[in-house]
Amino acid sequence: MAKLAGGYGTGELRLTPHQALIIPNVSDKKLGDLTEEPILKEFVYNPSPVQKGLVSCVGNDYCNLAVIETKSRAVETAKIVEEKLGTDLKPITMHWSGCPAGCGNHLVADVGLIGKKTKIKGKVIEAVDVFVGGRSGPNPSPAIKLLEDVPCDVLPEVLSGILPYHSREKMHRSKIRVIKNSTSRTEKAAEGKKEIVPQTTSGSSEKMNQEVVSV
Repeated sequence: MAKLAGGYGTGELRLTPHQALIIPNVSDKKLGDLTEEPILKEFVYNPSPVQKGLVSCVGNDYCNLAVIETKSRAVETAKIVEEKLGTDLKPITMHWSGCPAGCGNHLVADVGLIGKKTKIKGKVIEAVDVFVGGRSGPNPSPAIKLLEDVPCDVLPEVLSGILPYHSREKMHRSKIRVIKNSTSRTEKAAEGKKEIVPQTTSGSSEKMNQEVVSV
């Protein structure tokens, strides 16, 4: 990537919070040649809606806290989901965390997945808990746990049944309504407050300090 940045841009590389790389300052004349570079066949510059929002921690390959392998599972799951549902899905974020430390930020994603071990029929396997509806930004809200102990081997099938009915708009619609209702109640409460200013006592030689009391 550094070589591409030097050959097609100004040698600058930028990292995004969503684990993406940006090569800035590429002229229009060089853009076509850049997109034909072999490495961009593996690290695509125009990812699908699911792959574009895919984030993963390093997993148990590089972290001794992680209880499952996340990176390859994230990519494999995204590919299978797209094969089943097509690439016409609306943009959606899917974050993987390999343990409760949450380095994949699974609680602020449309679909968040946290790794765990579970026992099924006497056998310990890799699994995840599934969260939905998380978001960051102007109206942040943590995701809500939807499913527990989903085996990683059947996760693509499970997500393929969820995603068509849990678009980003649907997952956040109820939360936005709650935020608006809460704001409305706060504004009404503020409007209902009255100011009461005690009067000074008649004949008093000193003026009483006036205090404003809200009720």
